Amino acid sequence: MTIQDKDFHSINIFEYKAIIQGLRLVVSHGLSRVLIESDSSIAIAWILGKGRVPWKAFRVHHELRSILASLDAWQALHTYRKGNQVADHLAAWRTAPGQTTIGPHEA
Repeated sequence: MTIQDKDFHSINIFEYKAIIQGLRLVVSHGLSRVLIESDSSIAIAWILGKGRVPWKAFRVHHELRSILASLDAWQALHTYRKGNQVADHLAAWRTAPGQTTIGPHEA
């Protein structure tokens, strides 16, 4: 595995963690029907069981699958960054270097 491969996996793991943060927020608000959209085709593949999840993401993957199993309905779709400007803006929004905090009133 090259350094670029490690970086590639790390970026996709961060995307995956962001998705699970969104799912936690959805569940905390009592919602049970979810549409997951991400510009990470790899993360969407992992959610749909179409890709091999790296071992570093297994704990997150297990939690994600558990949350999805508790929902009434869910769907995961790949969307291009240009078509998902809100998510792109939130991803760039920082309260402190290296930290992003999003509460229900900011979403």
